[in-house]
Amino acid sequence: MGFLKELKKLKKEKKQGHLSTGFVVLDSNFKEVQDWQIAYYDNEKGKMQVFSLKNKGNVIECSFFDDKDVFKDPGQSILEVKENKIKFDLEDIQGSVREVLKKYKQAPAKFIAILQNLHDSQIWNVTVLTTVFTPINIKISTETGKVISDEVVNFIDKSK
Repeated sequence: MGFLKELKKLKKEKKQGHLSTGFVVLDSNFKEVQDWQIAYYDNEKGKMQVFSLKNKGNVIECSFFDDKDVFKDPGQSILEVKENKIKFDLEDIQGSVREVLKKYKQAPAKFIAILQNLHDSQIWNVTVLTTVFTPINIKISTETGKVISDEVVNFIDKSK
């Protein structure tokens, strides 16, 4: 979709704050079924500016939303996603995601992909909703394209 190209253009327009996350939902064929949701964190305001990127053929349309409050612990910082560290785009990691699914012997229904900087590690954080409703979380480095971790997510904690 030209996601990286659009991010670079938006960064030039944004004078304060930094890119903090990108979010998209994909179908079982790894095709976008929802617009990209991008968030910039404004350090001065302590708020997120969220906007969507919609692919309309050869044109990418950008829609802005009202600034959003940020829910974070006091003293916690919102880490920057650096475009120059995105060596592996979403399309590049598709094979790795599918390899992990083979390990779990699961078929995907949907993918939720989040581009983020988590604990000073820039990643694609992909949650796969399988056809039997088993969520699998896969973290992949944006710099190396290697799988950092993968696990079945248990939404119900039986210890409580």
